[in-house]
Amino acid sequence: MTQLLSAPATSRWKRELLSETTTKFNLANHRRLSQMVSTQDASRFFSGSVTPFDETEKVSKFEELREISSQLGILRNRHDYTRARNSFHEKNLESLQNELDIVNKMGTRTGVKLENMREEAEKMEKLLNDIKKQQDDALIARKACEHMIERMKMTKIHLEKRNLSLAKSLREKQQTLKEELDKQRRTREGRIQTRGALKSLEGYINRETREKVDRLQAIEKDVKQKKEVSIKREERISRQMEIAEAAANEDRNLKAIRMREGLLIHKMWNSFLQKKMEVEMEKNTGIDLAFQRIRRVAGLNDVGEMIEKFLTREQLYAELMERLNDVNKRIEDYNQKNLEMEEKIHGLEIAKKENNNPTHNLSLVVYRGSKETARMKIRLKEMVTIKENIQVWGKKFIKNFDVNFKITDKKLDGLIKTIHRLVSEKLKKIKENKMTLIDTKNTYASINNLNYNE
Repeated sequence: MTQLLSAPATSRWKRELLSETTTKFNLANHRRLSQMVSTQDASRFFSGSVTPFDETEKVSKFEELREISSQLGILRNRHDYTRARNSFHEKNLESLQNELDIVNKMGTRTGVKLENMREEAEKMEKLLNDIKKQQDDALIARKACEHMIERMKMTKIHLEKRNLSLAKSLREKQQTLKEELDKQRRTREGRIQTRGALKSLEGYINRETREKVDRLQAIEKDVKQKKEVSIKREERISRQMEIAEAAANEDRNLKAIRMREGLLIHKMWNSFLQKKMEVEMEKNTGIDLAFQRIRRVAGLNDVGEMIEKFLTREQLYAELMERLNDVNKRIEDYNQKNLEMEEKIHGLEIAKKENNNPTHNLSLVVYRGSKETARMKIRLKEMVTIKENIQVWGKKFIKNFDVNFKITDKKLDGLIKTIHRLVSEKLKKIKENKMTLIDTKNTYASINNLNYNE
């Protein structure tokens, strides 16, 4: 009994002496760690290590990693220090236990009183409780450090995710910027091309204007020359009239009077033909403009070539229509053959169910018929496309020929007939005007010849 009480008392007394120097430091360290890892006041934990969420975009990745690594280093050092302290206390505890055993042995030998041994035992128990309390505090601090490390890892993962999302957003923004730059470049190129086309068009318009001015000047010069010729002719006629009057005054014969009357009639007829020519030219201005428009559209100057080209297109259209009808007929025949083949196949399937063997040649014929049908469908689509192109060309040709003309029949046959009718009417008017001009020129030439002969 004396040995059991003396050993704890001696151990408690030594532990009290050992722990007096470290108790205050451990309590302060534990209090500070508890405040840092307290979930009720998380700002103390994140105040020096983690930036706010709103400012994460302002902190670079390297600064965040450097700060996290520094905090982790501090926590690791504190954890190592606490673990070293615990191992040191455990070693001291073992040494005190050994000393307690030695003291117990010495107490038994020296005959220490029971009361003193009990007091020493109580002191040693109190020291042991203090050491256990310090050990518990160290374990709590260790858990706090581990909790802080876990929180740091979660924060690191969150920051890495945030960094990845920002990098992805940056790549998308860069791609969008690249696309916008490409669009801007294409727009700039289009503007440059449009500006070049506009310059070429302005040059073409200037050349056309100069050519028209030159033609107008030539026409004015020709008109001026004709006026001068007409004035000279009138002067000549007036001189002839004076001569005729003088001859009439001298001869007083009927021949001179008739010549004078004929001259006046020829002069009046000349004036009438000039007026008629001017009226006919004004009437034929629209026809000339239409002819010029046809020439621009067709790219030809000769009327015969235009008619031949138009008739050739009509013939080409007739051939296309004939081929289209032939294709439609062949498609109908193939459809009928397909129906017959399907009926035969159905019969063969029924026969197969009745353990009869179908023929291979019939399946081959059906396959060839299907292939030919598909080919004819493709040919039909091509024909329909050609027909639509011809219709678009016909409408465009009619609009270029006469802007105010209203198209009532939009079918291909109606368009061809309308074009043929318009071209025939215009050509008829051109021929009539041409014949009128020829007759006028012949009449005018005959009158001039008659005057010269007289």
